[in-house]
Amino acid sequence: MCCPFFNFKWLVEYERREEYREEKKARQERVRYQQEHVIYQASIYENTREEIDQPSIRQAPEDDIPESIKPKPKRQRHEETSSSSTNDNVSEEVDHIIPADPNAFSSLFIDRRQQAINNRQYRSIIQQWNPTSLQQLAKTIQSFAQGKLILDQHWIIFYWIAYNITYDTVSYFSKNYADQTAEGVFRNRKGVCAGYSNLYKYLCDALQLPCEVVSGYAKGYGFDTRKGVPTDTDHAWNAVQIEDHWYLLDSTWGAGRLNNESKFVKELTPFYFLTRPSQMIYNHLPENDKWQLLKTPITMTQYLQMPKIKSTFFDLNLEIIHPKHQAHLILAQNQSYASVHIRAPTDISLMANLKNKTGQEVEGGHQVYFDRTQSIWKCKFAPNQIGSYEAVIYAKKNTDVGTFPEVVSFSMDVTNLPSSLISFPETKQIFHDFNLQIIAPKNSGSVHWPKNASYVEILMHAPDNVQLTCKIEYNGSYVENGALAQFDEKKKLWQLLFAPGNTGEHELLVFAKISDQKNSEFAVRFYLNVTELRNKMKFPCIYGIFHAHKCRIYEPLNGILKKGAQVPIHLLIPGATEVDVQVDSVWAKTKSYQDPIFNEVITVGSKDVTIYAKFNKGTSYDGIAKYSVQQ
Repeated sequence: MCCPFFNFKWLVEYERREEYREEKKARQERVRYQQEHVIYQASIYENTREEIDQPSIRQAPEDDIPESIKPKPKRQRHEETSSSSTNDNVSEEVDHIIPADPNAFSSLFIDRRQQAINNRQYRSIIQQWNPTSLQQLAKTIQSFAQGKLILDQHWIIFYWIAYNITYDTVSYFSKNYADQTAEGVFRNRKGVCAGYSNLYKYLCDALQLPCEVVSGYAKGYGFDTRKGVPTDTDHAWNAVQIEDHWYLLDSTWGAGRLNNESKFVKELTPFYFLTRPSQMIYNHLPENDKWQLLKTPITMTQYLQMPKIKSTFFDLNLEIIHPKHQAHLILAQNQSYASVHIRAPTDISLMANLKNKTGQEVEGGHQVYFDRTQSIWKCKFAPNQIGSYEAVIYAKKNTDVGTFPEVVSFSMDVTNLPSSLISFPETKQIFHDFNLQIIAPKNSGSVHWPKNASYVEILMHAPDNVQLTCKIEYNGSYVENGALAQFDEKKKLWQLLFAPGNTGEHELLVFAKISDQKNSEFAVRFYLNVTELRNKMKFPCIYGIFHAHKCRIYEPLNGILKKGAQVPIHLLIPGATEVDVQVDSVWAKTKSYQDPIFNEVITVGSKDVTIYAKFNKGTSYDGIAKYSVQQ
């Protein structure tokens, strides 16, 4: 959430001062220059946000900040932005984001912070408070905080605000802001960012805790890098001093968030309590560089180029390997997809999707898997037409139940499509662990249904020790004898056949396992839209030994035979010692098997036709395939 930060009474008094006019002139010049160097051309992406004149917020004197975090002299304008052609983005790479104070987040501080956050007694007591005035609240906090660590005192203030103050969505969307003083926010129990930060500072002042209000720019609700450089600050948060170290916190974002329905969701988010500056900088850019608390402050251009990262990203200890510090994914020439590589702990899983400009998910537009050889997650995004997209990545611990929360998002603007578009099928981790490859259909998660067809084909390559099976699903149920997986020995490919029983949408499912394993696992899903179905069929019933020995049926593929018909039975059965067929429960006693080919013509009776094979002398026959008879 972001909101304009201002105080009209103070502004009137301040405007009369000469230094304000000078500051305003300098600010306007800075904004004018930045607008000439936006990430995307203003002619393409127009910033429609309502302009509200805002004064700068009083900052702490330079001498109040330790020497280690004082900002370096500002670079000249030609250093802050770089020129580019009209078709290219301004690129100013961020090599490192290093805190100015390396001792601020010691192991002791981290432990104490977590202990304060986890203290249930604090929360229980604070929730029982019912102050009738702001002064009474300050005295209550002062009394309760007596003798406690300064860090704990800040958490008490942070938690009371997060628990009791609701974000004022009416003011935010109407731009008609209510009283944002500490008194006004306490009285109404509502506020926008200015009110939250003012209230936090008031309570800190009451406890004589050094605290400053920081104004700046935030990647909150509705933020879009395509709008370019903002003309005014749109957010406020706080900086506090604890034992000679300065820290950042945002009680507004710590209290909750605006959801997709533009409603405030009250949700305590401790991440924004004493946040590391190297993490805060992804979503909070102070107007005054010194409040970045970074060794080398970043520029507005760099800030806008950095991805929009959620707090959960850091909570889960994720790391973006590629692209570094870049909010925009670029579809290189003749490239069908863009990639994001993320390193994560072993107990974390990732998901993703690609959304178009209307917020709809692009079918087959993403693929996510863990590359065990490199120990990184690879997220691929493939647009299907020219336009603007958002690539969103989600993550959670494997032990956590429920949905995957969003952790980071990237924008993608496609002006030229590659010659071959990609539509990713849905793949599971086993697909990549087993090094499976899709030969056909190429670059598509959907299988084309040919006119007058009875079945469709998927071709896949798998290592020699991997066995594939398949199923076809319609309306949530498997189609009986609707799929056949067999191995093409000549091409060294698995032939996966699917015969639908109805028109409409179907799912084609492929399963895989190591040959000596008992159970197969779901590996990949394709989609099939059957537009017409003139010649229905079913495949023969296949037994497990068929797949184990990589057998193949040449004919007949139709598993339903006509009574009395003469039918050639032609199969590849590698490694058998004997092969025979039963017709009407009677052994044919054929001599038609020459390893690996079985080829026999039979006369269909009134009962099932079953092919059997022995793979070791002296053993019993194992069922290979069974045909039913149409009466």
